[in-house]
Amino acid sequence: RVATQLDMSATEAAQWSKDISAYLSELGAKTGAVSKDMAEAFYFIMSGMDTTREGALAMLEPLAKFSVAGVVDPAAAAKFLTSVMNTYGDELARVGDLQAQVTHVLDTTLYSVRKGRADVNDFITGWGRAAQMGKLAGASFEENLAILTALSRVFTPAQAVTSTENFFKALVKQSDDAAAALDELNIPLYVKDLATGLERHRQPINVLSDLINAIAKLPQSQADKYVTRIFGDLRGMRGALTLQDVEIMNDVKQWFVDFINLKPGEETARQFEIMSQGLSGQVNIMREAAKALG
Repeated sequence: RVATQLDMSATEAAQWSKDISAYLSELGAKTGAVSKDMAEAFYFIMSGMDTTREGALAMLEPLAKFSVAGVVDPAAAAKFLTSVMNTYGDELARVGDLQAQVTHVLDTTLYSVRKGRADVNDFITGWGRAAQMGKLAGASFEENLAILTALSRVFTPAQAVTSTENFFKALVKQSDDAAAALDELNIPLYVKDLATGLERHRQPINVLSDLINAIAKLPQSQADKYVTRIFGDLRGMRGALTLQDVEIMNDVKQWFVDFINLKPGEETARQFEIMSQGLSGQVNIMREAAKALG
């Protein structure tokens, strides 16, 4: 069904299908990723992202290595990638072209898995909700992922996603009392963008840092009341209360910097190398190599 996503005649599509099958066989022999699964991944990239077939093809090798490194189905990984790019694609343009953005997303996700307690499959099944709400709250891709990484160390992956989503939701959809509490603490949620002159959300990390500093000067009972007013019920407070821990917040800030400064492709290559050298990785490579030879 890959050919259905291509703007070409039936004859051209048939020839192209042969070419892509040969390429996927070579890719499988090189990485151990199952060629049939990579064909599905290609389909989801073409159907879910605004890219050319050449652009989609260029994504397949890093995606194959990501799938092997993260022990995840390539088609599921492609769905995750398209979800991230469709949410944060415009914001990630600062990284470079589409290929650079994809590489950055895959590297950052694997780095997060290494630092947190969630695995790649956990991101695939739940991260979309946290991503969308984080974007609305003004969090960058890296900031969103750093917060989720921290919460995954404390909660189950599903709880971490929900806590991250609800933390951002409290900053997006404020009650009058929450807005008044922030005003009383002199914590602004918005700032003027110097480039456009328009008002935008402050980074949630900065808002939370201001809150931590403000309530540190208050009696605990009063600090608790402010947190309750700003973040509402327990679901909203759970992530915020965890992130108020100074050591956890320092981790979030450090990972945020680490994510931005990752050397392109390095984390994926490192984890792929580890997994592909194991017994199962070698077996997969030999299996796909045998298929390529016919």
